[in-house]
Amino acid sequence: MENKYYIENNKLTMSENGEKFFWIELINPNQQEIDEILTKYKIPKDYIYSVLDDEEVPRVEVWESGAANLFLLSHPIKINNCSYITRPISMIMVDGILITVSTENLKLINKVKNSYEEKGLGEDSESLSTEIAWAICSEFVKSVRELNESIEKIEKTVLKNSDEKAFSDMIVIQKSLIKFSMATRENGPVIEKMFESYSKLKSDKASELLHDLLVENKQARVMIEESTTIMENLSDLYSNLISHKLNVVMQVLTSITIVMTVPTIVGGLWGMNVKLPIENHPAAFWILVLLSMVISWYIVRILKRKGYL
Repeated sequence: MENKYYIENNKLTMSENGEKFFWIELINPNQQEIDEILTKYKIPKDYIYSVLDDEEVPRVEVWESGAANLFLLSHPIKINNCSYITRPISMIMVDGILITVSTENLKLINKVKNSYEEKGLGEDSESLSTEIAWAICSEFVKSVRELNESIEKIEKTVLKNSDEKAFSDMIVIQKSLIKFSMATRENGPVIEKMFESYSKLKSDKASELLHDLLVENKQARVMIEESTTIMENLSDLYSNLISHKLNVVMQVLTSITIVMTVPTIVGGLWGMNVKLPIENHPAAFWILVLLSMVISWYIVRILKRKGYL
């Protein structure tokens, strides 16, 4: 799908005739749309095809003019409460317009459309690409906050009981944080290059937007590092709790085995075919039972005193 936009009355407006525009939005483009863009703007085909690869890493590419023509960033996509993935989005600057390419209709792009109007930014590709990059960093921050809420719920669950769901959620969250960490780390050089390329802009709004972009990216990386550290510590705590509970169970079972061994030994001794004390006594059985109970009771007291029961 292809959408074209221009500024009218300080609002981002979709171009109906496709003649007036400064932004081309390609969403999961078909082959015909790709061929038209490649033919018209004479850009390398990998600028567009790279986005179709889900594992494509962020990068900057400089074309013949010496200016950075491609900014490729990773952005987060929410799968469920604990699971996130990252996907690439391509921003191509050519002939004073911006071409964005993504594999699906992104919420953050809709957010850009709204904020672009609120901030009253101009009809230039630099401001638009900076705003998109800021929205991506902001989306990472928002996603990490949601993951932190899930981590807090897991903390409460782990302290109460060893829930298998909590364990599986921990694995999913760790996987999401690893993806976020890799994505923001790879996005960093791209954003720095963007700041370097746009730093000559005279507009106060553009300069402020560039500053906000750097701050938001730094905040996203710091939050991801903190959440990753918390998650690692929580995983260690969970493992220690499981080990402790297992040790307690084994300790109790071992103590019970020791106590139950006493009647077995007493019964084994008086079951031998040799002369034994009180073997002819009419109450010999009850005497042995009482003896076993007394010894077992004494052992239980010792085990309790030592903290094994």
